[in-house]
Amino acid sequence: MNFSKEDSDFFNKLREDMLQTRQRRFQYQITKVTSLGGLIGVASLLTQGLPVETIFYIIPFIAMAFDFFILSESFTLRRMAAFVQSYKKEARDAESQWEKFARMNPDRFSSVANFIVTTASCLGCFLMLLSLNQRPLQWLFNPVNPVWLLTVIICLMLFKRLEAKLLKQQWYRA
Repeated sequence: MNFSKEDSDFFNKLREDMLQTRQRRFQYQITKVTSLGGLIGVASLLTQGLPVETIFYIIPFIAMAFDFFILSESFTLRRMAAFVQSYKKEARDAESQWEKFARMNPDRFSSVANFIVTTASCLGCFLMLLSLNQRPLQWLFNPVNPVWLLTVIICLMLFKRLEAKLLKQQWYRA
């Protein structure tokens, strides 16, 4: 299958975009881990000023916001790969074969690692909030806290469901 010069230029640009997208996703992952670690560390050391609890209440949502950026980049990569595969369906070149192989054997570790980091930060915040109170059971019976905890759990489950749905999406050539 021969491609025109414009097609070749387009695929070169697409390869470049894919590399940049992978780099952005990696940067989001590194930024997420360092930001969460820094926030939890600083909040653990604070004793004056803002109520320390405030920081622990927002950390899980910051982690989930990073997850959305990371998911966006993963989705973009999958869409690009699906396009290359569908466009070069008849071709037997290495690139289209690689895209087909990569699509059939996706990297699941990145997704699991992001979920583990987010879940661990949520659990860590929950435990820190409990330990900051002299009466942990009283903390649980404050109406705001169970609502926050339930919201965090629901958001985590909804995010994982959205991620599974988006990353399993099939694209068809029109």
